[in-house]
Amino acid sequence: MGIHTALDTNGSLGSRLADQELEEIDLVLLDIKTWDPERHRQLTGMDVAPVLDFARRLAARKRAVWLRFVLVPGLTDDLEDIRQIAKFTAGLGNFERVDILPFHQMGRFKWKELKLNYTLNDVQPPSQEEVERAREPFRAAGLKAYRSRDLTEGGDERIGASGFTEFHQPRSQSICLTTASCCQAWSP
Repeated sequence: MGIHTALDTNGSLGSRLADQELEEIDLVLLDIKTWDPERHRQLTGMDVAPVLDFARRLAARKRAVWLRFVLVPGLTDDLEDIRQIAKFTAGLGNFERVDILPFHQMGRFKWKELKLNYTLNDVQPPSQEEVERAREPFRAAGLKAYRSRDLTEGGDERIGASGFTEFHQPRSQSICLTTASCCQAWSP
C-alpha cells in the first residue's frame, strides 16, 4: 500500500524534476495563470513557456493533472485567454479536471505580517456569473470544470460536467501558505 503523492505547482521549475521523480508523483495540481506571455510576465515576473513545457512533459509521461485556475477580476478574467488555456489543456489529454478558484481576500493578512505591499487590496472576488463565464470555455473544450465556492463555508460546491451541483466537505482543514516570492508581481 503506497502513499498517494500530489505536487501543487505553478510549473515554472518543472524542468528541475527528473523523469524518475515524475514517476513517483500520482497527481499534479498545476496553475496556469494566463496564456498571454506578456501578461504572464506582468503578473508573475516569470515567463509562461516553462509552465507550458512542463504541462507538455507531464502529458508525454501520462501523468494525471488537475488545472487550478485562479480567477482574479481584472487580471485573469480575459475570456480569449481562458479559451486558449482550455484549448491547450484539453489537447494534451491528461488533464482530468479544472478547478476554477475565485479570488478571495483570506490571505491578505500574510502580506501584512511579512511587511510586504499587498497590491490586490481593492480587488473584489468575482461574482457567480463571472465564475460561470470562466468555467464555460473549459467545458466547451471537453474538460470537467468545477467551480469552488466560498471555502469559508466549510466545503465547496462543485458543478460537474453534467450540470448537477455536488457539495463536498473538505477532508481536512488546511490552508495553503504561499511564499511572497511566488506572487511577487501579482499587481495590476
